[in-house]
Amino acid sequence: MSESAAIKWLERWERMGSRTTAKMGGYLRPKLEPHQDFLASLRSETAGIALQALCDRLLIERGVKADTSMMSRFFRRIGVTFKKDDRRA
Repeated sequence: MSESAAIKWLERWERMGSRTTAKMGGYLRPKLEPHQDFLASLRSETAGIALQALCDRLLIERGVKADTSMMSRFFRRIGVTFKKDDRRA
């Protein structure tokens, strides 16, 4: 064990009265889940809306910051995929 680790364990013992390790990790509820109806209505009213546009509208109208990868994972989890089509070419 390194000297710094021993110091941290001793400080933890003095502060908390415990020698056990600190809790790590845990389940985080998806941030976009409460906004599922809002996002679904945006998709239905605007055909072919981009993920970045969904992120922007969510921030403006709901104050929730999301990026395109988070939005993509959210839609994939609920079974919605965004496919390119021939009309966009």
